[in-house]
Amino acid sequence: MDGEERLSCVRQLCRRVRPTEAEGELGASAIAALPKGDTMAAACYAALQYTEKSSEEQAAKMSIADDMMKLGLAYAQTTLAASEVITRRVNRMTTGTMSAPEALGMVSEKASAFARSGERAAAEVAKGANPVAIATAALRPIRATTRSNVRKLRR
Repeated sequence: MDGEERLSCVRQLCRRVRPTEAEGELGASAIAALPKGDTMAAACYAALQYTEKSSEEQAAKMSIADDMMKLGLAYAQTTLAASEVITRRVNRMTTGTMSAPEALGMVSEKASAFARSGERAAAEVAKGANPVAIATAALRPIRATTRSNVRKLRR
């Protein structure tokens, strides 16, 4: 059996596995590297390699999707906590129960939280992390400060 027939056989097997990407992923050079002799064994070998590669790609995509969902949840929780902090602080301001140190801390804590956020994001960039990991690292100090404020203001 010549190279074109082997290529056709492998493509048919791969279409059964992932029909939309079979043509683009396998080329004649990959088929030429397969053992000559038993065409079916060669085709099955190529199909197995293809599915293993596809499974690894799927796992990586699922991991990023999971990280994105966690980031979205953390962002939503931070937003809700921030709105509670704002509400409680505005209430204290209007009733005159906010102390001067608390008013000053309200301003300075933002600068320190954003500085830590930038440091964490830069560290993730230096590691070569994906964008979701960078955003998660940047959100973490802001979220911690916001949650701390909620706990403190609820007392």
